[in-house]
Amino acid sequence: MSDLQGAAEMLPWGLRFPLELLLVLVSLVALGWITGAIRYIRNSRVGVAEKLFSVRGSVPSGLIALGGEAGYSPTCCAAGCTS
Repeated sequence: MSDLQGAAEMLPWGLRFPLELLLVLVSLVALGWITGAIRYIRNSRVGVAEKLFSVRGSVPSGLIALGGEAGYSPTCCAAGCTS
């Protein structure tokens, strides 16, 4: 039996579940941050959203996707963590 498995068994169920949930949430946020799915935008910057995949396909002509296609979105992102 490893030390981590023994430590997990010593915790009561009331503490074990929130710790496991916290570990999963922190892992998902870290994965999103590493892959670039979550970005931090400073107050002095403007973020432009780009949709990479869409069922409707990509923009047929032009640069901005107005009908839900994949491409640059006409909306700007507010400052802070953005996904």
